[in-house]
Amino acid sequence: MKLLKIIYNFFFHFVGLNLKIVFSLYNFPRFIKEIFIFKKKGGKINNYFPILYDYNDHAGNIKSHYFHQDLRVSSLLFKDKPSSHIDVGSRIDGFISSISIFMEVSVLDIRKLDIKKNNINFIQGDIMDEKFDLHKKFKSVSCLHTLEHFGLGRYSDDINPQGYLIGFKNLYNLLDKGGKLYLSFPISSTSRIEFNAHRVFHFKDIFNWITKLNISDLKLISFDLIDDNSKLLINQDLDNILNHINFGCGIYTFKKLQ
Repeated sequence: MKLLKIIYNFFFHFVGLNLKIVFSLYNFPRFIKEIFIFKKKGGKINNYFPILYDYNDHAGNIKSHYFHQDLRVSSLLFKDKPSSHIDVGSRIDGFISSISIFMEVSVLDIRKLDIKKNNINFIQGDIMDEKFDLHKKFKSVSCLHTLEHFGLGRYSDDINPQGYLIGFKNLYNLLDKGGKLYLSFPISSTSRIEFNAHRVFHFKDIFNWITKLNISDLKLISFDLIDDNSKLLINQDLDNILNHINFGCGIYTFKKLQ
């Protein structure tokens, strides 16, 4: 069964066959019918470009980790409005575009990005580099659904089993005293690596990283959970989380003590 799952994931991700598109072919007769209706009503068609999977789709996807985390952290930043903020690897077309409306943000990524927008300052750099140093501290740092990829090569980063730990240390080093760190990643009741897509961490793993790195001035001020049913649960007690999470998302807000 495990081997079949590996073959399935490899084939459909590597080859790029989208099952949603394949299964939408049953809407093709409807597409043909609506062409005739459109023309009968006087419409003129220049090209044919069938998008068959939108007939039965919802208005939008509000069940993804990204929707909930972007909205939650954006609202926290809107409330705080830090004087300086840097983000590492979060979605440009989601989280970054939202917060750039009301604050300036520096964006750090290992990949290139040609962007010239007000309030967005792009910096290309590798936060997985042990010598990484911007020679600057920020009042606020975010890294949403990104840390789990560090060191797996998915985004042309170097292969490094300890990449996530180096990345976390450098995120901490970017944070000024009194500043806040907003961090999210996939969580489960069991840690695992699904190479090369991502890591899934135990929801308490992060405290082991803090101990291992001898960090003593980082305090958790809130934890939000997106559970397996894509429901956002705000301000949860980590000690009360049941051990049946398979693929949730944890949103951790830390403060660096003065």
